[in-house]
Amino acid sequence: MWLGVLGASADPLVAGMACDLRRSHLAFAIVVLGALLPLSGCSREGKHEAAPSAVVSPSAGAPSAEAPAGSVEEAVKQLSDPRQAVRDAAAATLRKLLAEDPTAARDPGEAHWKKKLAGIPKGISSDEFARLTGASSEGGASSGQSSTTTWRLDDYWTVTVFFDLPDRLREVGELRRSARRVWVEPGKRYSGGWTTYYVNGVVDHRIEYVDGEYRRFASYYDNGQLINEQHYKNGAIDGPELGFHRGGERAYAIQYAAGNPVGRWTHWYANGNLESEQNYADGKLDGVTMNWRQDGTKSSRIDYRHGEETGQAAWDEHGALLYARGTASDAK
Repeated sequence: MWLGVLGASADPLVAGMACDLRRSHLAFAIVVLGALLPLSGCSREGKHEAAPSAVVSPSAGAPSAEAPAGSVEEAVKQLSDPRQAVRDAAAATLRKLLAEDPTAARDPGEAHWKKKLAGIPKGISSDEFARLTGASSEGGASSGQSSTTTWRLDDYWTVTVFFDLPDRLREVGELRRSARRVWVEPGKRYSGGWTTYYVNGVVDHRIEYVDGEYRRFASYYDNGQLINEQHYKNGAIDGPELGFHRGGERAYAIQYAAGNPVGRWTHWYANGNLESEQNYADGKLDGVTMNWRQDGTKSSRIDYRHGEETGQAAWDEHGALLYARGTASDAK
């Protein structure tokens, strides 16, 4: 299967969305959003990088340069200040202002965007879609004859749009409430704590650097829930990592040694059911990998030995075995 990346997201972490797609090299089909940028907490492959790597440019709904003093607009603008103290104060101001008056966020709401998107005609180009909605692309991927792109509608809403190649809108997909991140790049060889925020004043990342390299990396959803926390040694991710769904349910338990995946990796759906289990040895898949559907039924099994696939089996949604090959021939 050919997979191409369309315009990497300006957002340093498209983690929530990427996790929702259940990205895995074990899956039969893959759609990756913002694939040129690291995806925190979702990797099931050998190398795992979670670093935000680009400065977020103002997107749809970003504050203007004439924002009045003491306003939400001014505070949002200050979130991009390179000084940590200014960002911290701006975030505190935002949380206070929005707690006192939630309408100050100027979030038009789901109903507004549903109505507007319902009027978008099929067959238009991506440029025309941008013109009609005022949205900006956050990147996407293409596979075969189609592409999938995430668009930022404003500071609080994104939508997934499907295009037939080369550039013909086929379907407007999921509308999703997702506050905009404001990433600020630290200086070269920076040491110390570094915190960035969402436009609602909630912490997006808490990172500890030593001479420009990560020591600790934590990312959060825009509701304050921890997404994941990682630790680094000599520039490489090292040790156990736990990930969580937006509602606080556990999403995965994985571990690394000197940047390489090791031991048992387990992923769960938000409903608590197992999603996958796999094992790594010396940075390579080794042993039986199992995948389950969200309702708890088995979907596939892939056997590995030192990173090489040795067998495969699959089940339909009713639990009937579809096929079993190689070392997985004993599947039932």
